[in-house]
Amino acid sequence: MMIDPLKVGVTTARRPSPAEEADAREVAEREGFIFRPRRGRSRTALLAGDPAKGEAPLDVLIVVTPERVEAYTAGEEAGGDRPGGRRGGCGPLFFHPNMAKLRIQRLRHGGGDPMVAAMGLERGMHVLDCTAGLGADAVVASFVCGEEGKVVGWESSPVVACVIREGMARYRQPARSELPELVAAIRRVRVERRDHREGLKELPDGAFDIVYFDPMFRRPLLESEALLPLRLFADPRPLTPEVLAEAKRVARRRVVVKDRAEGEELDRLGLPVRHGGGNSRIVYGIWTRSGG
Repeated sequence: MMIDPLKVGVTTARRPSPAEEADAREVAEREGFIFRPRRGRSRTALLAGDPAKGEAPLDVLIVVTPERVEAYTAGEEAGGDRPGGRRGGCGPLFFHPNMAKLRIQRLRHGGGDPMVAAMGLERGMHVLDCTAGLGADAVVASFVCGEEGKVVGWESSPVVACVIREGMARYRQPARSELPELVAAIRRVRVERRDHREGLKELPDGAFDIVYFDPMFRRPLLESEALLPLRLFADPRPLTPEVLAEAKRVARRRVVVKDRAEGEELDRLGLPVRHGGGNSRIVYGIWTRSGG
């Protein structure tokens, strides 16, 4: 369950260059977080703060380096309870396109992707991902939409939005990568810190071809270890009929909602058209504009 507000600090690697420290300071200022100079201190010490220097304890520490951005909680570092009673031990939150990379490789070799099929996604389309999370769906959509398209990812959690946006900007593939299109697809995604409950109301009719939701499952798939750090910060509130109505107004073609295979949330929202199911653990509910 997401905690609000969090006391979030930004720091560097243990021995930063002046340019690296300036970069971390800029991230902190841009995001409205606290900059905490490293001074050779451990993450645990930085999270605890130094009362003698006027430093209060932090809930979250974001470590900014040229290659990667990671978010740690006080509970994670201590191996005990996180803020709100959650247990430590699942590792930091950071961006890495593992799942997106596998899905793009499959698409390049003529395979399918359930999300792409549910969206009816084509080159040049404009997609709004209202729940960007770790960014995998947005990256896959960006690959399919290409340079002519547009993919915007909204994320309501300040920590997740910062980590994913900054992580995408810093991601570099190995020199011998077999998928040169991956970095280009990542760079085209525009991640914004925005709550779709308010953001959709501000958009004009038909602003995007596809409006997409992948809400955090209230009953998680327990084997999804990679999502455990995300669940610390994710917004647990379910989609509402009012939000869905706004999404339908904004979408030129389709609104797509991801759910567990049982489709309980889709039933609640009145989305009878489904893609997926069978042996899959997930299903997509689809609303299509008439004539779209």
